[in-house]
Amino acid sequence: APVSESINESQKRKLKKEKLRTSSAELHKKLHKAGRRATPEKARWIAWILTEPRGWHDEQWFCLTKLWQKESSWEWDSDNPTSDAYGIPQALPGKKMAAAGRDWLYNAYTQIKWGLKYIKDRYFSPCGAWRHSEAVNWY
Repeated sequence: APVSESINESQKRKLKKEKLRTSSAELHKKLHKAGRRATPEKARWIAWILTEPRGWHDEQWFCLTKLWQKESSWEWDSDNPTSDAYGIPQALPGKKMAAAGRDWLYNAYTQIKWGLKYIKDRYFSPCGAWRHSEAVNWY
């Protein structure tokens, strides 16, 4: 599905209601469980929820979706054959993501959590990471 269709208005309303009913710890536990071998659509859904507290919706969400679509097509098992880059954020080497959880090899939630922190620490925002990626073909 096109990026713009990955999270529709109905899903956004449902997510907001769910968030109001669920504590932060419970929500993260649910997201972690949902992240196990998640489909690309579910990975985008997890990322949408995790970007909300950062205020990374609208333009920043658009940049993030373009970036990770280019890098991995949102596939948790995306493995770059020319490097050791792995996962949705294409961490290089992939084992760096162990800092976010032992299940980094197969859990989209863990990979996304690591990738969002990496983007914030290095580029300040998804659009900063996207601009860098467009300029030099990596981020």
